[in-house]
Amino acid sequence: MKGVERVFVIWTVVYLAIYMVVFFAVAGVEIATHSNGFFVEYLLPFHILGMAQNVIAFGLTVRDLYKRDFPNPNDKLTWLLLILLTG
Repeated sequence: MKGVERVFVIWTVVYLAIYMVVFFAVAGVEIATHSNGFFVEYLLPFHILGMAQNVIAFGLTVRDLYKRDFPNPNDKLTWLLLILLTG
C-alpha cells in the first residue's frame, strides 16, 4: 500500500472511532430528551461520508492484498477471510 492509500485507510479508522463516540453521545441525548430530528438533520451527512470512506478503504485493502506476494498461497486466503469477517 502506498503512502496516500495508507494515510486514507488510517484516516478512515480514526474518523470511524471519533464518529462512533459522537453518534452514541447524540443518540443518548436524543433518547433522554425525547427530541427528534437532530440526528437526521446534522449527523446524516457525516454518516454517509463515513460509509463512503469505509467502502473505499475496504476496496483499497482488498486490492493491496491481491497485489502482495505471500510465501504460502493459503496466506492470501486467510488474510482475505480475516478482512471480510472483521471489516
